[in-house]
Amino acid sequence: MFKDESRKEFIEPTSIYWDVINELREKINVNGLMHITGGAFTKIKGILPKNADAIISNPLKPDEIFIDIYNKGLSDEIMYKTFNCSNGFVISVNDNDLGECLSFINNKFSTQLIGEVIKGDGNIVINSKFSDKSIIY
Repeated sequence: MFKDESRKEFIEPTSIYWDVINELREKINVNGLMHITGGAFTKIKGILPKNADAIISNPLKPDEIFIDIYNKGLSDEIMYKTFNCSNGFVISVNDNDLGECLSFINNKFSTQLIGEVIKGDGNIVINSKFSDKSIIY
């Protein structure tokens, strides 16, 4: 047990999404799934068509641990390329399935719409929650 209870995030168990995602896939058409782990947001390129861009205009607010790391001098680019910054899982759905997806997932986990996919060149654009910068991968 950690003596410093302010760092509970170090001992919280990882959320397991599989059962919820499987049930969601029975309800709506899911275009893509991405667990934001090693490689963080750059992993989205693995499910992004080459003729599209992912615009992450509203990523989740980073937990305190990520703000602490950022304040040690890491750049926005490194943060979103290395850490999930509190965005653990991405689900890509069509606009017409968005409401049902959010409603279903919100019954199990905290979730929000973080962005959209538009025509483009295969880029990922993130509006950083650490600063006023936009990062492009």
